[in-house]
Amino acid sequence: MLFEDVSSHRNARDRFRRFQDDFCRREFGVTAQPLTKGMFSWQSQHVNFGQFQLTELICDPLEISHSNTDVGSGQSQSYFVTFQLSGRSIVSQQGRDSNLDPGDFSIVDSRFPYRIKYDEPVRRLIL
Repeated sequence: MLFEDVSSHRNARDRFRRFQDDFCRREFGVTAQPLTKGMFSWQSQHVNFGQFQLTELICDPLEISHSNTDVGSGQSQSYFVTFQLSGRSIVSQQGRDSNLDPGDFSIVDSRFPYRIKYDEPVRRLIL
């Protein structure tokens, strides 16, 4: 189990850059943009079992995108099942939007572009 907490980073830019590089790009092949100014906080916890990884993500408001460029890189060709534990999000893929409230889940296919927007702090599980 790996736990990451960036509270030791000095400023919002460093915190977000670490989130972008260490979590978004490396783990999921996506790009993120914060939706609020000031300090950005996030935590993640990973558990590996067999060929699967379960990730818990807690973060401040942001928008995640998996663009045509990301799809073309071939870094990740997977399905992701996400379960909303707290907060709300909007998941958009192939012309469909899903509003997720606590207790809802979504499935995204990384072979196609998608966007996930968190207008408020969220906590979610990603498989």
